[in-house]
Amino acid sequence: MRRGKLLDIQVDLRSNYVKLKIGANIDVKPGQFVMLKGDWEEPILPRPFSIYDRDNISFTVLMKIRGKATRKLSKLKIGGEIRFKGPLGNPYPEFSDRMTYLIGGGSGYAPLHFYAEHCPRKENIIFFIGVDKKDTREFFDEVKGCRYEWAVEDGSSDYKTVVDLIEDYSFPPDAVLIGCGPKVVLQTMLRIAEMNSLEAYVSLEEMMVCGVGMCKGCAVKVKEGDRISIKHVCKDGPLFSVKEVLLEW
Repeated sequence: MRRGKLLDIQVDLRSNYVKLKIGANIDVKPGQFVMLKGDWEEPILPRPFSIYDRDNISFTVLMKIRGKATRKLSKLKIGGEIRFKGPLGNPYPEFSDRMTYLIGGGSGYAPLHFYAEHCPRKENIIFFIGVDKKDTREFFDEVKGCRYEWAVEDGSSDYKTVVDLIEDYSFPPDAVLIGCGPKVVLQTMLRIAEMNSLEAYVSLEEMMVCGVGMCKGCAVKVKEGDRISIKHVCKDGPLFSVKEVLLEW
């Protein structure tokens, strides 16, 4: 694993979200991810995180404090060492000449934010993002030039869930949908795309160990003609067409 230094950390204890800015120059493209681990013995395994943003000297990840690893990462001091492997996974395709709807929730916002930051025609991007409370929405940076529709569970927006938001929206026939977030959001998006013959993709977040397809831990079912086969999020994804992926085991 490579080593980088923590250049900046932002922790919002109201929402339990954290941004880590890590000093390292990596050639990462929208949709790719890294495996992170602090300089500690436990937990042994690194954890996967989508790239939230990058510049010439650093990359940033957005995460939510959920377990031992994310809690330890959230308590790192500036200048502390972080080990990482990556970039891993395959980049998202570009659809800059078409209206693109980026749909997600929670930490699933991270790869969508990075994708929009690097899109040359931001006026063609509309975000549909669901979060738990107003504090979370304020912690997430909006990409200038893009349009946002927010669903906030605490009632501080017109919609409480992103599922309600997208079910109430009429997508144009040539739209492209890209989703990342809770499975219920992706399943709803898949259903809407199939009903309206829309081109759509889901970016999957699965537990990973190796990050390169060796351990087989992030398997998903896909349709290949009349057959059902297995692919792996880390190696074959994380983005899959809704025409191929099956979101339930």
